[in-house]
Amino acid sequence: MTTSELIQLSATIVGIITSITAVIISIVSLKQTQKSIEEANRPYVVVYRDYIQVLGNVQEYFIIKNFGKTGAIIDSLDFDPVYKESIRGKDIFPNITSTFIAPGQSISTVVSHNAFQGEREGVIQVTVQYHSGKKHYSEVITLNEDLINDLAFSKTNPSKNTTVQTIIAKATQEILRRRL
Repeated sequence: MTTSELIQLSATIVGIITSITAVIISIVSLKQTQKSIEEANRPYVVVYRDYIQVLGNVQEYFIIKNFGKTGAIIDSLDFDPVYKESIRGKDIFPNITSTFIAPGQSISTVVSHNAFQGEREGVIQVTVQYHSGKKHYSEVITLNEDLINDLAFSKTNPSKNTTVQTIIAKATQEILRRRL
């Protein structure tokens, strides 16, 4: 084999290896892009609590919200330890299974009319399992019951002399506080 034939064979082998490498990199890149698109457009169903001051009481709400870009069907909602609402002493959302939740939609319920009189303490783990099409997801959210001790609200009870304007102003302040 002559030197020119060796050079030509080497160039062919390098060309084949380069082509194979380019194809492999393209396939890996395509899979990464597809995974990124799926992650960006999937549902993200989470649970959290919020507090709303209504005149002299601070009501506690339990909320399930889909922060994702596609809808999901809730498969289960599990609490560890058991989490009951204080109004009726019942489980929270015992019938949530098979419920569709659209992107941006939230489902909420009042769990306490006075959040500062709760008997719960410690940490609660909430597991929400849901699916969208054939993809199944699970989120574990930690709720710290002691956080309520760090929250401050300005409780006011209107008297007979309180004007409608004052009540409306306080309600507006609460709405604006919730947007922060």
